[in-house]
Amino acid sequence: MASMGLNISKFIPTPKPEEAYNAMFGLAAEQVRLISLELLESFGDQPFRSYDEEALDELAASIQQHGLLTPIIVQQLPEQRYRILAGHNRVKAVQRLGQEKINAIVKECDDDQATLIMLETNLAQRKELLPSELAFAYKMQMETLKHQGKRADPTSAPLEPKLSSETVAAQMNTSRAQIQRYIRLTYLIKPFLDIADEHRLPVRAGVALSYLTADEQQIVLDFILQNKKNISIEIAENLKKLSAAGDLIEELLPEIFGTAAKEKTEKPPKPTVIRVSIPYDRYSRYFQDMGPKEIAQRIDRIIEEWLNKQGLLDPQTEE
Repeated sequence: MASMGLNISKFIPTPKPEEAYNAMFGLAAEQVRLISLELLESFGDQPFRSYDEEALDELAASIQQHGLLTPIIVQQLPEQRYRILAGHNRVKAVQRLGQEKINAIVKECDDDQATLIMLETNLAQRKELLPSELAFAYKMQMETLKHQGKRADPTSAPLEPKLSSETVAAQMNTSRAQIQRYIRLTYLIKPFLDIADEHRLPVRAGVALSYLTADEQQIVLDFILQNKKNISIEIAENLKKLSAAGDLIEELLPEIFGTAAKEKTEKPPKPTVIRVSIPYDRYSRYFQDMGPKEIAQRIDRIIEEWLNKQGLLDPQTEE
């Protein structure tokens, strides 16, 4: 992964008043605590990648120079342990500096609230997110919101998918359609997700491919890798239509991607043309007052008559 560049603002989360988090999740105000790193646990199932080695070194250098400007956020667990909700990379950077403790805001919340805090803070604070990160983050938000709605009132129906996606869209300041497009990417096989993260597969093309079965996706993947082809939105939509009709087979891929060998139509051989040049002064005295066309016709007749007398004229030609 390429270096993210020494840009301190990328490593410092966008400041948000603590009261805003508390109001958002219905939690009481907490104070910042100094917590031993030994008591921290990672948030196991989360969609965000860690910084690469170079970026972590730059973050550690920033913290060493300026201090930890924004505390991490953790969930209170039993036996005085804590789960990291926001700040995994800050924890790693502090560890590199040999520090044993870190400032943290402790949340006493259930697992659904913890998941939403983890997702909200990372989506809001990270400046560069891959398509796969957005895809799985939005999907996790949707599932958590539906689960929350289901637990809030067991007698009522769970939150509708439409309502959940509208909620996520409002929180992320984007459209419901965009949220649903990214969530469709979670149905891609991992190699296609990797290609999307490398920006070699447009999101809309990835959405169309996501409707193919895993086996169909693998067939298409093998073909494009072997033939060094890219997938445009138009091609992806064609593949989606063929898949829906049950007509997507490997033999059609060369035609779809425009790599089919074009059949060569055999053209009839050109007739052999023998051109003979006769100097003008040699024949001009025999064809006085004649134009070029008349001279050519007269020469043809003379040659035919001579060949006929010699018995050399092809009967078919004579006819």
